[in-house]
Amino acid sequence: MKTLSNINEQKQVLVIDALRLSLEIERVMNSRLWRVLRNIEKVDDTSHPRPIAVLNAIGLAWQLIDTTYRIRGLAEQVKGLSHKSPEYQLFQRNTASTESFRNFFQHLNSEIPKLPTKTNPIIGALSWVTKVPSKSRTIVYGTFPKDGSFHSLAVDTWAGRFATKLEFTAGQKDLDIDNVHKEVTRFRIFFSKWLLTNGFLGKGELHASVLNFYIQNLKA
Repeated sequence: MKTLSNINEQKQVLVIDALRLSLEIERVMNSRLWRVLRNIEKVDDTSHPRPIAVLNAIGLAWQLIDTTYRIRGLAEQVKGLSHKSPEYQLFQRNTASTESFRNFFQHLNSEIPKLPTKTNPIIGALSWVTKVPSKSRTIVYGTFPKDGSFHSLAVDTWAGRFATKLEFTAGQKDLDIDNVHKEVTRFRIFFSKWLLTNGFLGKGELHASVLNFYIQNLKA
């Protein structure tokens, strides 16, 4: 990632930096999620996956949703980035569902009483297409209420394949996470080109910093 340049307003430096890093975090988390899911696929059909693996996957799914929500808000604050551009409008429109999904999770204390008796797992069920295109898996962890239920991926009978690649379900909400990731990726490419075109990228590479602090003569 290139350093930022030619941005005089300090708040804009912070907004753009937060947006760029959030876009990268989303990319990294999506890769991590798929690695976890591919490892879960190695568990045979009659065995239970490890709880830590399932919790890791569901936690990453929630983080992806929360990060996308943050990206949407930060993008609105970038000065000079046209809200009328097709790329911007398409991104905001096609990721709008992440807001209600994120708010549901953030306000579980008030959302749970509103749920009907028959509902999906409260912390979420994650469904995806495995390396075998004709097979999907759904992972769930937690205690089911008496009339609780969950579902797997819908099938497009006309095309003879699953309708989505990666779907997250919680409460009464479903979200196509794979499609959200594709929209974030398109916006990341668009935003990077916008920064370059406007001369906001320097020539140097951005490096991670580290501070090491030692206590001299520390007594045991």
